[in-house]
Amino acid sequence: MSYSHDPLLRHSRIDTTSVASVRSGPLARLVRVGARILAGDTQTLKSLAHRIQWDALSRTDREVSFKRSGFVWTGSTKCSITKNLFLSGHHQDGLIPKVMRWLSPPGDTIPVFVNVGANMGDIAIPMTRYATRVLAIEPNPRTFTRLRKNVESNQLEHRISCAQVGIAEEGSLRSFVMTTDPGNSEVFDAGGSCGFDGLDTGLELTSIETVRLDDLVAQLQIPLSHIRLVCSDTQGFESQVIASGGSLWRKGACLWVEVWPRGLRCHGGVERFVSLCNQHFTYFLPLDSNTEGLIPVQAIDDLVKGLTEYAFTDILLVHSKPR
Repeated sequence: MSYSHDPLLRHSRIDTTSVASVRSGPLARLVRVGARILAGDTQTLKSLAHRIQWDALSRTDREVSFKRSGFVWTGSTKCSITKNLFLSGHHQDGLIPKVMRWLSPPGDTIPVFVNVGANMGDIAIPMTRYATRVLAIEPNPRTFTRLRKNVESNQLEHRISCAQVGIAEEGSLRSFVMTTDPGNSEVFDAGGSCGFDGLDTGLELTSIETVRLDDLVAQLQIPLSHIRLVCSDTQGFESQVIASGGSLWRKGACLWVEVWPRGLRCHGGVERFVSLCNQHFTYFLPLDSNTEGLIPVQAIDDLVKGLTEYAFTDILLVHSKPR
């Protein structure tokens, strides 16, 4: 019996020869959590408490309200975004600092940020730390209710404008699939396929209004030159977002976009997405890697081909290198 040199285990008396055989799997995780607790790691204790609370709440409650990372949240217990926020205080907002490092000097704010597919506000609300105004667009009626509630709970009504519409190339009424996990909801396209077919079976159809991104910005009288950043997380509908926002890209707005080949194939095809990226942008910045340099947009084709069936990644599409 000896003390382990593993910093996660060194404060507990554990036979290191047996530890070597359980480096992975549930037992290893349990050992490591136990070692942190014995070492007085308050963050681990807090994380464990959050996990226990979540396991209990998700069995009995449909909705949960809580405070994390300085913000108040209300979300569905079936939603993976709610779960991540509850457990760690973060979801995709962890990518914001990398985006903003490229977009503006430290300490500066951008005039307007547009969030297409804002869900419960997990990016729109934290972006108020970096943008003077935020336009949060969410078509799912149930999720939109929670978005509005989260904006009001954080007293951000004067900073965040919410629009309950979908973004598409043409303004019309479209069928929309609401799923068990609200984060999986998506437009039901003419082809009759969804990216989450077989993955989220609690499907319910509703109708939503769609509008071109250019037209919505004009209706709200937002100067194009004020929009520095748009974020699109629309479950494969990103081609429609790009195609409907030409005036924004021509004015220099950058696009933070989720690249999910399975979803793209259901909504216009991967080839169209790649073509639109090449048409409207010059470079891209991978957000899910340590890469800090811009890559010519022509390489997006290789990026997409390198993603497996259910894999996705986030990139920042831009027009020119920073001055």
